[in-house]
Amino acid sequence: MSKYTQDKNYIYYENSNIPINKLNIRDILILEEKEQELLLKGYQYFHENLSENTSFDEQYFLLLHKITFEELYNFAGKYRTVNIS
Repeated sequence: MSKYTQDKNYIYYENSNIPINKLNIRDILILEEKEQELLLKGYQYFHENLSENTSFDEQYFLLLHKITFEELYNFAGKYRTVNIS
């Protein structure tokens, strides 16, 4: 199966556009609130750990994504293998 015809149930809860998540949140507004909360945590990490020696390379951004979203998504800090657009 092409990545462009991937079964949506692999990414989203059945009959919804809400991504499957570790907290089993199925209300989009609650999910968006949780993502905002986690983004603040990610911003804090970024701010506290930023230095002149910070290398903005691929591994740094994967780490930042993992730190930000690992509480919510299994794919945090990893490349996804399906097209979600």
